Amino acid sequence: MEETKKPPHLLLVFIIFMLAVGLYVLRPENNIKEEGARKEPAAISRTEEKPPETPIEYLAWLEKKASSGDSNAMFRMGNNYRYGYNGLEPDSVKAIKWYKKAARHGDGDAMNTLASMYGEGEGVPLDHEKAFDLYMKALENGSKEAPYNLSRAYYKGLGVNVDYLMSGKYLAMSAKSGKEGVQEVIDKYSRKCHETRVGEKIYYDMKSCYMAAYSEDALAAHAVAISFYEGRFGQEVDHKKAFEWFQKAAKGGFSGAQYYLAMLYDKGLGVDPDKVESYAWIGAGIEQKDFSVRMLRKAKQAKDVLYSQLSEEQRLEAEEKLKEYIDNYSAQKDL
Repeated sequence: MEETKKPPHLLLVFIIFMLAVGLYVLRPENNIKEEGARKEPAAISRTEEKPPETPIEYLAWLEKKASSGDSNAMFRMGNNYRYGYNGLEPDSVKAIKWYKKAARHGDGDAMNTLASMYGEGEGVPLDHEKAFDLYMKALENGSKEAPYNLSRAYYKGLGVNVDYLMSGKYLAMSAKSGKEGVQEVIDKYSRKCHETRVGEKIYYDMKSCYMAAYSEDALAAHAVAISFYEGRFGQEVDHKKAFEWFQKAAKGGFSGAQYYLAMLYDKGLGVDPDKVESYAWIGAGIEQKDFSVRMLRKAKQAKDVLYSQLSEEQRLEAEEKLKEYIDNYSAQKDL
């Protein structure tokens, strides 16, 4: 009986497959050291698909996903080359190639990482302005790390002019996104902003107040409002911005801001004149009973004058608003 021969085409397929695997492993960029290889952190994966276990199979699987247009896989390929995960030799040039691909596909994490590399001059020329622009794009594309990095850029003047108020804005955004330790930093700035208040005198540590103002701190918001109202602490006079910040502080329960807000409504500075609103806000401030004797006298006189300028219908509306504001905005929050 003749021996059964295996079809020659199956043998040929097997040989081609083994050659392909060998060539992949022998490619310089895939010279993987499996023994003791650090695995890529699972937290950066945005897929529920279970990847292969071995480094060689994992990287082949990941590169295939990246080549098919998966921006997260492109980002993760960049991480593998940047940090030397899964047995790869660290290679910032190859990492940047993958990050740029991912960024072109709208991946915010890749944009944020590229920004950090431009900010440190890692594998690319040092360029803080480019880094700043990339951080902004990363934020627009959903990066949770970008707000903290933008805060740092504004604080240190990296690629943008130093601006502590803008730094505080992005610091608050970072805290809300859950970045560890950020809220504690904001709380420290808030305490320092408050410690500068001595009796009726307020010697603002404006850097601290700016850094805390976007974090529901009524006193810090009031300090910012004063800076725009009086054109102090490096700000130009801007009554519209002053109104916005006095309103924020007033709704946070700060009586001094309620007084100023009333005056802006009365004079039509930064907002359309409104005697009813002015009466209600100044009344709310008086009811908190923490004005100095001199301030209380001024506030009561202003309230009486406002009342005399209102029609009967306006007086009824003003008293209703006053009651509402006392109920909602009397507690001095975060003080």
